[in-house]
Amino acid sequence: MAPNCGDLVFSGHMFQALTMVLAAREYLPAFVPWRRVRVSVVAFMLLCCAIQIFTIIASRSHYTVDIVVACYTAVLLWTVLWDRWPDPTQRATLADTSAGAGKGDRSP
Repeated sequence: MAPNCGDLVFSGHMFQALTMVLAAREYLPAFVPWRRVRVSVVAFMLLCCAIQIFTIIASRSHYTVDIVVACYTAVLLWTVLWDRWPDPTQRATLADTSAGAGKGDRSP
């Protein structure tokens, strides 16, 4: 059996690819004003990720669970980091939203 990358906890290639999809989905509207183009780019990136899943498994470098954990970890990490440290350009919008919140709101 050929040597692999040694990263068998989860697939770093899949993790990075999904993180790029999430980043494109979040930040592409700032650079591309056309919605149809943005959706097409993100859809193409997701298609590439789907193909990458099969090629990683076919190369026998990772188990299926490595791919599943990478997908779960990428989305979870992106969500947690986005909630903990929001985009600075969005802070004004968040402040405006929380200013009109009710008494039961737990925002700072």
